[in-house]
Order: sequence, then C-alpha cells, then structure tokens
Amino acid sequence: MIVIEYQSKCNWLRALDGEKLNANVVMRNSFSIICIIRQPETQCVNCSRRFPPVECTIVQLGPCLPKPVYETQVLTFDLSSLSPKSEKQTEVTSHGPCVTSLPGIASLKLPGRLPVRNRCREQIRSRYLEGHDHARLGGDCCKDNREEERAVSKGQARANLFLDGDGDPQAFFHNGIASIGGILTEVTTLHGMPLPEGPRTTELLHFYVHFVAPNMVSIDGRSQPPVFLKEVLPWMLQSPLFPNIGILMSSMTQSLERGTEVAKSPESLALKSWVLSMIADYMRRPFDAIAVEMVRCIVNLVVMEWFWGADESMFAHMRGIKRMIKLRKGMRGLRDIVGESIIILTDYEIACAFETDLYWLENDPARDEEIPVPTTWPDCYDSPLLASAPRFESIAEKLGICGATAKILDDVRFLTDSVTSASAMASAASKSKIRSTASWLYDKLREQGTATAARRPTQVASSSSEKERILETVRIATVIYSWSIKSLRQISRFDDAEMLQAAYASLTSVSMTTWKGIPGIFLWVMLVAAPNAAADAKGRFVRRKMAVTGLSIGFEDFALGISYLKAFWGVQRWIAREGGGEGEGAGVQRLEDKWSFGSWPGVSV
Repeated sequence: MIVIEYQSKCNWLRALDGEKLNANVVMRNSFSIICIIRQPETQCVNCSRRFPPVECTIVQLGPCLPKPVYETQVLTFDLSSLSPKSEKQTEVTSHGPCVTSLPGIASLKLPGRLPVRNRCREQIRSRYLEGHDHARLGGDCCKDNREEERAVSKGQARANLFLDGDGDPQAFFHNGIASIGGILTEVTTLHGMPLPEGPRTTELLHFYVHFVAPNMVSIDGRSQPPVFLKEVLPWMLQSPLFPNIGILMSSMTQSLERGTEVAKSPESLALKSWVLSMIADYMRRPFDAIAVEMVRCIVNLVVMEWFWGADESMFAHMRGIKRMIKLRKGMRGLRDIVGESIIILTDYEIACAFETDLYWLENDPARDEEIPVPTTWPDCYDSPLLASAPRFESIAEKLGICGATAKILDDVRFLTDSVTSASAMASAASKSKIRSTASWLYDKLREQGTATAARRPTQVASSSSEKERILETVRIATVIYSWSIKSLRQISRFDDAEMLQAAYASLTSVSMTTWKGIPGIFLWVMLVAAPNAAADAKGRFVRRKMAVTGLSIGFEDFALGISYLKAFWGVQRWIAREGGGEGEGAGVQRLEDKWSFGSWPGVSV
C-alpha cells in the first residue's frame, strides 16, 4: 500500500511503503511534472521513455507556511489490485468529512478509515521530522494537534447539525470510480457544462457522493435505497448539469456543519452564482431536448433551498418547474417515471409542510389519477396514517416499541381513518364525533404528560430508555395532532413553545437508526412537526428529516409513500375546510396565495 500526501498544491510528493520509493519531480516556477506511481525496483513510465536515460529520484521539500487547506488530503491506492484486464478500479479513499480541513467537517465522527488515516499522517510527519530541524517545526506540529483536538471537541458538542451517520460505505460500490482520472472522469460528458477548476471540485464531488446524497434519501445517512443507487445516483454523476449542483450542495452542507450560514459563506455564494449561470447557459439549448434534465435538476435545487430554509429561492425554483411542466402539456408530458415520482412526492411533502394545496399538480391531469392504496406492507413500514389489519399492539415487540406507544398509535390510526373517511361525507354528526374523539385523546394524553413536563426535556431524554423516549415523542405528536383536529385549526397555530421544545428534545434523543427501522411511524411524527419548523437549525432538521423519510419510503414503495402523504394531506384539507367556512375548498390556501399574502413562515406580516 502506498500513501501519498499532497502539500502546497501538489508541488511535492512524498511516498511511503516501509521504505522510501524513488520518484522524479521536475519543478519550474509553479509548474511541476511528477513521476507516474510505480512499483518498487522498477522505473516509472515517464523516466523510462526519456533519452538519454535518467534515474528516478524523489525530491523532499519543506513545508509550506501557511499550510493550504489541501495539505491534509490523503489518498490511498492498492497497486497490487490493478490488472491490465480490469476496465475500472475502485479508488479507495478516506474521503470523510475531515478531508476538507474545515473545522466543522473535521469534527464529525468517522468510520474506521479515520484512525488509519491519522496513523498514516503521523507516520509521514514523523519520518519528515527526522531529517529536519525539530526545534523549528515541533511547535507547529503541537499547534496543529491542539487545533485539531479543539475542532473535534467542538464538533462533538454540536453533533448532528446537518449530517447524520458516517456516510454510506457502499456509496462507491455501485458507482466504481476510475483509478485513472478519478471521479471527474465519471461526471465529464461530451455535452456537459464545465465544472469549476481546481482540487476543491474533486473534493466536493466525493463529499457529495459519500455524505450528502445518503443524507438526502436515508434517515440515518447511511444505506441508501437500491432504486436511488441504480437509477438516480448514476444519472447525477453523468448529467451534463447536475454535477455543478452537487458541488454547490456539498459546499452548503459543509458551511452549515461548521456553523456558518450559507448567506455568509463566500465559497457557497460563489458556487451558487456559478450554478445559476450554468443553468442559464444550458437553457439556451432547445427546450424539448433538455426538458427532463432541467426539471430533474431544478427539483434538486428546490429540495436544497427547502432544507436550508431559503423559502424565497425555493419558491422561485418551484415556479420555474411549474412553467416547464406547462410547456410539456402536463406532468405526463415529461415521460420520465422516476423524475415524475420524485416531483409528486416532493409536491405532497411541501404541501403538508406549509399546509397548502398542491402546487405542481394544481390543474394537472395527473392529480385526478387514482393511485392504488396498498393493502399489505412489511410491519416495519406500518404507520397510523393508513388502516391496517394488524394492530400496533400486536406487533409492538417486533417494532421495538412499548405497549403504551402502540396503544396511542392505534388511537391515532382510528382518528385518522375517521377523518379521511368523513372527507367524502361532510355531515354534521360525523364532524362532531371526530372532534369528540380528538378531544378525548387530547385530554387523556395531556394529563399523562403533566408529570413528565415537571422535568426539563433534556432530563427526560437522558434519564429514560429509548423505548420511553419514543413513547414521549409519539405522545407529544399525538397531543399536537389531536389538538389540531378538535379545534379545527392548522398545526402551525399550535403555540405551546414548551411542548414544542420537549417534542424536539425527545425526537432527537432517539437514534436515527432506530427511527429508520420504523419509517412509517417516523414519517407521521415528522409530518406533525413540519408545519411549526422555522428557518433555523432545528427547523432545518425537521424539514430535512420529513422530506428524507417520505423519499426513502417512496423509493422503496412509491404507492405506499404517496398514500401516507395523501392521507395526512387529506386530514389537513378536512381541518381547513371544516374550520374555514362553508363551501368546497373553503380555507384551503394555495401555495402561491400564502406567499403573496405574507403569511409564509418567517415572513413578517
């Protein structure tokens, strides 16, 4: 195994394989020629072709002060695995969050590759110091270690700001990266838009595939749905436009992870300007030829802005997509089943989050098409949003929840089914019965929480078991949900700040991997939480997890995922209609109207 460390913008090369290897480095001003990597006791290709013959040598250069951000980047290549017959070899890299040397990213916990990477780094540093002045460089090394320790402790104190998990270990398994050329060879297409030049581009692309993409479709940021890996991720890498968007998403994610708002990140703002200019250039091509590509890419921008809390930019992108769909004579005119499914899921998620009517499907023929509601699904996908034969109490042990949690979920399922069934028959008797049931459930669970509320939310989260924390999360979500139904007021009007804080504390105290095991329940919890999500760190977390959960279920079973979202959206419509006056659709606000009237979350009226 050879470990190569790049420093001073790749102007020097250091090799380690038990003993020093030979290499040839010719440097003139800022331009350098580096020997091709080779096996021991053999001459590299570059030197073997030179006449007269030359000897391969390695030039050791001193450190560059101040050290550039790319200094700590370490790539590992297993040369023994290379064979002439293999067309592609997987590049095994330690592309974790710390690759970028950004304080917030370096602080995240990484998988087993990080200790190996740190050991190699220390070995290289110790070998280097043996031949140099320890008195001059020792202080710098200690300073670097102290800064790294501070960054790690700072990151652990604010874990899960944006990223969850340690990335998908199989991220590059389904999309093998070429050994020569790296990830750039996967994204550079004949008709593709240019990428920003420099090592940072490669860095951000690796970060996107390994960390950002998994966090967009996986609740715990680790394993990803097979459909996404086989259909969506390859398109992202080979798209003529999307790689630029992926770079932007990586930069924004890193900015948020180190505690810097996107609006204050020079790199993110510069990349956003670059991406918008690339989109403008790409749109000069014939629309019929780029329609599907444009819609797919802009949907990702919508999701990105929604995650960051940039609602104005999100709505601007949404209007652009709506116009493109109109030019294609409706959703079906795109003739892209995967892209269409993502658009429909996202439309329902945004409508549920902002308690509005559908936007992209408004007046679209696809809206009236009936999607069959599944009758069976795996127990782990069970949700209180759809009626099911087995009660939660009968599968509580299998789901890893306690009996009290299962009983609450069965009550919520009964209440939800009553509302969705009553949507077709708006009789006064059914309305009164539903509100009475919701009021009974609200009063019962509110009383149960009196003793718990006496303690601080953080104390409850730390002193109880995970099953008890799930129970508390479900209990608070049911209190908010039943309050909305009994009072015929939208969830966003729930103003008990102390209870909302307790809900967030209990929700985040449960492992995301545990929630991933019961995605149907988690989706309902996040749908209840989303309308109260503000454009801050907590709100971003709620928005992101709600959208990611819906997408993850949709990628596994589109009909089931859309049925869950439609059921919750149906409850919201019933509340708006019954609480907003007489007439069909009374009280149901259009997304565009909500924006125009200034009642958008975070917009002062």
